Parts: sequence; structure tokens; C-alpha cells
Amino acid sequence: MDRGQVTIEFVLILIVILVIITTVSIPLVNYASDTLRDTGNAVLLKQDMDKILGISRIISSSGCNSSANITIDKGQLNSSIGVYSLNITDSIHASYMLQNGTNVSLKPVELPNYVDVSCVDKGDHAIVMVRKDCNTLHPNNNCKISVS
Repeated sequence: MDRGQVTIEFVLILIVILVIITTVSIPLVNYASDTLRDTGNAVLLKQDMDKILGISRIISSSGCNSSANITIDKGQLNSSIGVYSLNITDSIHASYMLQNGTNVSLKPVELPNYVDVSCVDKGDHAIVMVRKDCNTLHPNNNCKISVS
């Protein structure tokens, strides 16, 4: 009888522990993995923003009509982030969708003066063309790279 009672108590304790694990631990692990994925997505988008900004600063300090092209790997962004947007006007604006469906905008960064930006969508990548326009302080930049 004592061995049977110990076995029943052990099984009950095991069931209580499993209930606690499934109701508390698993949702916390899922939340942590979603948060980590969202943070990684923000880093990917920020790296592309920094790449465009870095080249823009170099071009703005170069001579008139200096230019450079930047390739944005849309395939990597599509597979990692899913829904995102990268808009370039007088500044670079980026936003993406969190795992829970919330849209988040990264802090916009200003482009240097006299920098003309245009882009061409090539399917799995986009070409961002940066050129110094010595005649226009704020060129009418209108470049959008996105997936929705």
C-alpha cells in the first residue's frame, strides 16, 4: 500500500509540473523567440538604411555628378522580415511588420544635401542609385522598396 501511495503522489506531482511547464514556460519561450526574430528583422532593415546613408554621405562630399549604386537584397529581406517598406525621400524611412501583426517604423535618417536617389526594382534585389546633384539642394527623391 505504501508503494502504491508513493507512485500516485509521484504521478500527481509530475502532472502538476507538466501543467505548469505548458501554461507558463512554453508561452514565454514563444514570446522570447518572436521578440528575438523581430529584433533581428529591425537590424537587417537598419543595415540597409545605413548602407544607403553611408554611400550618400560619401557622394555628397564628392564632386558634382559623382554617383554610386547600392544593391539591396530583397530576397533576404523577404525571407526574413516578410512585410516591410523602405522609402527614400529627403530622408530614409523604414517600417516592418512584427510577428504579432503590429507595424513598426524605425527612426528616419536624413539624407545629406544635394543627393539625388532613385531606385530600380529587379525582382529579388533592388538597385539604389545615388548621385550628387550640385544644382538642387533637396532633389525630389522618390524611391520605394517594399513587400506587402
